[in-house]
Formats: sequence, structure tokens, C-alpha cells
Amino acid sequence: MKNVHERRLEERRSSASSEAATQRLVDHTIRFIRAATPDARPDGRASRSIDRRWLWSLCAAMLAVYFAAALYLDRSFVDPTPKGEVVVRLTRPFERYGLASVAFPVNLNAEADNPAIDGDRTSRLVIYEDDRPLGPAHVGFGEIDKLGGGRFSHLPNGILFSSSDGTDPNTNRRNYWAVVPIELKPKGDNVVRLMGPFERYALASVARPSKLEAAADDPAVEGDRTSKVVVYENDRPLGPAHTGFGEIDKLGGGRFSHQTTGIVFSSSDGSDPNTNGRTYWAVVPPPPKRPAGREVVQLTGPFERYKLASVARDLSQELQAEADKPTVEGDRTSKLVVYENERQLGPGHATFTDINEHGGGRFSHQPTGIIFSTSDGTDPNTNGRVYWAVVP
Repeated sequence: MKNVHERRLEERRSSASSEAATQRLVDHTIRFIRAATPDARPDGRASRSIDRRWLWSLCAAMLAVYFAAALYLDRSFVDPTPKGEVVVRLTRPFERYGLASVAFPVNLNAEADNPAIDGDRTSRLVIYEDDRPLGPAHVGFGEIDKLGGGRFSHLPNGILFSSSDGTDPNTNRRNYWAVVPIELKPKGDNVVRLMGPFERYALASVARPSKLEAAADDPAVEGDRTSKVVVYENDRPLGPAHTGFGEIDKLGGGRFSHQTTGIVFSSSDGSDPNTNGRTYWAVVPPPPKRPAGREVVQLTGPFERYKLASVARDLSQELQAEADKPTVEGDRTSKLVVYENERQLGPGHATFTDINEHGGGRFSHQPTGIIFSTSDGTDPNTNGRVYWAVVP
């Protein structure tokens, strides 16, 4: 190891080297200004207008500008490579047909469309032109060749694609990428991807997942809402749940039902889940956290339903005894609070008319039951939330 004397000697040499480099920068600047300044003196010395201290200040300012620019560029630099689970750059030369080009990536680990299945949209691949996603995807060769405009298709033997403006990808100096997007998987106690092909009716589709461990609604029990399953389209929850087949098939709009024989569902916009390129999931959400209180009771449906008011019956004798007294005007005996999942609703002690007309979480605790409204006007029988009666 080097002793202290040797390290100090090296530090002095390094400092001297830095000072020498700075002095050389000043000397070069002086020579530059001498050459460019018309009033330089004949004896070669700089005129009085050139002050050495001013030159030092100039060098310091130049260094400050340099480091500021370097810091800005470091922070503002944007990596042009697209983000995804799989990202492969398509390399030239591309085979060229009209507006269509063909790439043959050798290290692309992604499932392609099956040309033997009409309308198959298995591939999740997206083609990027520099940092811009192209599309639409899953387009036939004839349409890509004739119309271009960024259309592309991912097939087992290669990728057919077109540039955004009809130029030749071999010569337009842009970069092309094959990207498998990051899949947004919903969170839950049990998450199962629904795999096609789905049985298809008008707007209804049927999935029969084999690995879904969740109790289903019992079709033999009218209005049964046992299932906690929520169907997701990509990362978006669909609904309402517990809907009859006829309503799903006729109205669509994300309606679904979890039956013992399978999951009947509809896409959010009426498109065919077999061909719209979206991912569908059956999710059992984690149970909401039980609120804290001296007495906590989960309100179970089906609830009596009016305009915005719902009524939960079958209260325990203790809760009946602690309710507001309807015979006493303005009575506020009850300390009970209604929760929607983990969110406290209110105001309490509201009249039935106020609850039914204005909703917004208003509620009232009566001896005959709890009259309440949801936070957003949805039906508590179908919105998939859990409601609690809590005595603090």
C-alpha cells in the first residue's frame, strides 16, 4: 500500500496538472484574442483591453455553461427504444411489395396469428416506427400492400408491415421495432386469464375456465349473487355482474355473469372478444378490510330497491334497540355508521325522501331496517361492493 507521503505527492501532482491545463486554456484564449484583436501591440503583448482576470472569468463562465448543458442533456435525454415485455429491432434489408414490407426477425419470442383460422388475433405484437406505434394490426397482405398507412400483421413466417407514410423502410432512415406490450394483469386473490376461442352469440360470449376456484351464482336461486368474480377487459373491470344471459346478449356493455357452467360476458363496446385483441380476466378481488367498531355487521342482499334508496332488513335485536325512534321528530339515538367497502358513508339520520331523491351515501338507522344509498347512485345489489353497519 502507498504511504501517506506518496499519496500527498500524487495529489499535488494531480493538482499541478489541473492548474497547468487551466493555464494552457487561458494561454490559448489569449493567443486567439491576440490574433482576432486589431489593436494588439507590436511587441506581441496583449493590449490593456485584454485583462487576464477577465479571461479567467470568461473561462469560468464557459465551464459553467458546459456543465449546465451536460446536466440538462443528461436529464432530458429520451431513450427512443420502445418499452415492452419483448422488444426486437427489425433489421434491413426488408423484402418489398408495393406498400408492404416483410421482416424475418430470428430472435422474436412471441406467439403469432394463425393464418389457418379466419380472423385469428392471437398475436399481441405491436410494430413501432421509431417511438410511434403503427396499426391497425392483424391486417391481410392485400390490404397492407394496397393501403399501407402503418397496417401490419404478425404471422408465423414473418412480419408484414407498412410505413406510416408509404415510404420505403429500407431507405427512410427510421427504425422499426417489434414489441410485445407489457401485460396489465389485474390484482386479486385469484386471477385467471380467459382463453379463447369463446363461444359467441349476439353480444354474449362464453368462457369456460378450468382453473377458476370461486363459488358461482346458483341459477336455481332467483337473484342469487354468491359469486365475487369480476371480469376484466385488459385492466378495466366490466359490469354490472350477475346479469341474465338474455340481457347480456341483447345489451352487452360489459355485462357478465358467473355461472357453474362458465362465464357469460360481453365486451365493453360490443366487439368480438375473439378478434378485438384485448385480454379478458376472471378476478376474485381481495375481500375489503373489515371496519373497526364495537359492533360490525355486514349488510347482505338482496336489498329492497327504490329510486336511490336501498333497505337492509333482518337487524339483530341489539341494532333494533339502538335505532333512531321514528315517533320522536329529529331523534338521533343511533350511533350506527354505514360503510361502503372501507369508506364511511353519510350524512346519517336522513329522511327516506332525502335518501331516495339525493342519494350520495345518505342513510338512516330505523328499527325496521337500515335505509341507505350508495356513494355514486349505483345499485348495491349489482355494484360488487360490500356494505357494513358499524357501531363505533
